[in-house]
Amino acid sequence: MGLVSQEPSLFATSIKENIIFGKEDATEDEIVEAARICNAHDFISLLPQGYNTQ
Repeated sequence: MGLVSQEPSLFATSIKENIIFGKEDATEDEIVEAARICNAHDFISLLPQGYNTQ
């Protein structure tokens, strides 16, 4: 039996660091694409520090 939590967990670091968790060598294009897939890129882009927001 497996368990998949339905609650999102974020680490106390930047948005970018949360996105690349598990794939630290992700390119900027991959990071943006992941955010676009999640419909988060537009929101992230509006933040003063963008993907570096903590």
